[in-house]
Amino acid sequence: MTMGRNSWFLRPLLSVIKKIRGLRYPEVNRELSLFLVFLIVSIVFWFFQVCREETRYEINYALNITNIPKNVIITSDVPDSIKVTVSDYGFKILDYFFASKDQYRVDVDFSKMTNSSTWKVSGGGVFTVDNSNMRRIVGKTLKSSSKMLSINPSSLDVYYSTGESKRVPVKFNGSVKAAQQHLIRGMRLTPDSVDIYATYSQLDTLHVVYTEYSTFKNLEDSLHTHVKTQQMIGVKVVPGSVMLDVAVDLYTEKKITVPILAENMPENLVLRSFPVRCEVTFQVSASDFDDVKEEDFLIVVDYNAVKEGGERYPIRLVSYPDNVSNVRVTPKTVECIVEELAN
Repeated sequence: MTMGRNSWFLRPLLSVIKKIRGLRYPEVNRELSLFLVFLIVSIVFWFFQVCREETRYEINYALNITNIPKNVIITSDVPDSIKVTVSDYGFKILDYFFASKDQYRVDVDFSKMTNSSTWKVSGGGVFTVDNSNMRRIVGKTLKSSSKMLSINPSSLDVYYSTGESKRVPVKFNGSVKAAQQHLIRGMRLTPDSVDIYATYSQLDTLHVVYTEYSTFKNLEDSLHTHVKTQQMIGVKVVPGSVMLDVAVDLYTEKKITVPILAENMPENLVLRSFPVRCEVTFQVSASDFDDVKEEDFLIVVDYNAVKEGGERYPIRLVSYPDNVSNVRVTPKTVECIVEELAN
């Protein structure tokens, strides 16, 4: 029997069948041997049936931009590879499957593409690798019998800068919330500034770079994580991510008494309030609990309201420390009398 070009596959299968037929161990009976033989034969027939039919296969092509001048920086997000879907008969598809990965690559010559660039501006520009060019480059690596069904991406817009850059601050874009009984003590981005590369006109309009929108909820512990910077067409941000540090702490409630002071008082008068002190309740982190004192708060009653007459007068919280929250003052009103200073 002549096996022809498929002998590489048939010879090992026939060898396996002969070995199965030759088994004489008690635990492998005749029925099991026949079952295995028929199973292998069925697999072989199924395999050859598949090989006679047209099959689709996806090939990953490495994408490289070559001949980039030293003063040029690619500012767009160019993919590392493109996906090409082809169809051919099963045996031909096997050749693609077993081929070396280095065989499939697309090289885009920067110098040739920029000679036909559709857009050039001061400090940079953009060139397009359209679908026809992509198909022409990929087609050279395919078998003549293969049909190219699709390319993804089908075309590329490659933005570039001739090295112009500037440094701008980076700001967090998103939402950070602590869990119950916890509070956010502070946030920091490291580094706090990044370098951006773009055309002159783009650099003139960019004054800040934001991170990609991120949400962090129910934080119970301090957070230390990378967040990516927001992508902009034709702009390269270096570095492409920054470190976000969020300090989270348990909070507790604290009460202190604070004296009530008078404001807008004439020099020859003195105002006495009843009571003379008020109770201030607030939330503060456990680590700052002992650092918050009564002198950190300023609470006043306005003489201008008192001189208009009345029985009770509102008190006002003028200032309090940045590291406290949910501040409440009791009572909200007081009685007051005004006395002249003795000469």
